[in-house]
Order: sequence, then structure tokens, then C-alpha cells
Amino acid sequence: AGSVALDAPASTTGNADINFKLPVADGSAGQALKTDGSGNLGFANLGKILQVVSVTSISNIATSSDFPQATGISLNITPAATGNNILLIASFQCYITGGSSNNRIGLYGIKDEGNTIIAQFRFGADSTNEAGKDIFGSNTIHRVYSPNTTSQKTYELVYGRYSSSYANTVNLNGGGGGDNRSTLTAIEIGA
Repeated sequence: AGSVALDAPASTTGNADINFKLPVADGSAGQALKTDGSGNLGFANLGKILQVVSVTSISNIATSSDFPQATGISLNITPAATGNNILLIASFQCYITGGSSNNRIGLYGIKDEGNTIIAQFRFGADSTNEAGKDIFGSNTIHRVYSPNTTSQKTYELVYGRYSSSYANTVNLNGGGGGDNRSTLTAIEIGA
């Protein structure tokens, strides 16, 4: 009969006993030990990057309309398997103008072809201390998304005013200097 040895930690949360059931076999090359959350351990393949799709724009665009407005910065990706995840990353230059308005807030986000907002980011100021000042900065949104399909998915960077009560213009890639580019990236991660 064989034996298996593991070194236990000096203490556990609340000094409670923890029991793990090890698998019979040692798994295959490249696999890692995983848990089902109930103490049963097994071997599984690690997630790996299967494909990367990216698009970059240096065009300065602006809107005075409410979120979400199209930017034209979009990409398509077709997942290889239903259980795979898509890591979405949007990096962009924000620029909010508003004249004498106190309330200058824009929303930036990522949507899919069904107009579902996958992730969004609020940027700006609604303080009298900021009245008359333009606001700019570089920002990033990232989100792991599970589309649960092998059909082509389309994702787009969207933007717009927070609401019609905010009398400001929301810009992408303009003003304030900096990199002045927007990049949208989709990375498929195998399950």
C-alpha cells in the first residue's frame, strides 16, 4: 500500500479541522489540483488563452446624448467552446466638458450585440468646486464575461452623459493631452 504525505498549516480558521479527499491518480502533465469546495480534490486543466482580438482608435469623438451611445469601436470574437470565458478590456482617454455646469459626468462602458451593458465606468464631477473646469483622464474597464455560446459575439465601447440633467459633452480620445487612443480587447480563456 502506498502513502501520501501533506504538511498541515500551524493553525486553521477557528482552529477547525479541515479534511480533503485526494484523488487516486496523479493527473496528467500540466494539470493542477482543484477543489469542488466540499473537500474533494481532483485534477483539472488550467485555463489558457485561446485567442486575442483587439481594435484601437485615435479618433476624437464627442456626444451630448445620454449613455449608451455608439463609438464605432467594436470587435467580433467567436468562442471555441460554450464554457470558455472572455476577458474584455477597454482602455481609453476620457474628456468631459461642461462650461459653467456643476454636473459633468460621463459613463463609459462595454456592450454586446444585444445592447446588454457588460461593464461600465462613471467619470467626472458633480461639485460646485469643479464648475467651469474640463476634466480628463486615462481609464480602463476590465470584466470577465461568460457568453455561453460558440456563436460570434460583438462587443463595442460605448459612452454618453450620465443623464439629461447633466449638461455636458462627453469626449473620447480628445483634449487634455495624454495617449489619446482607445483600445478594446477580447481575450478568450479556455475552461
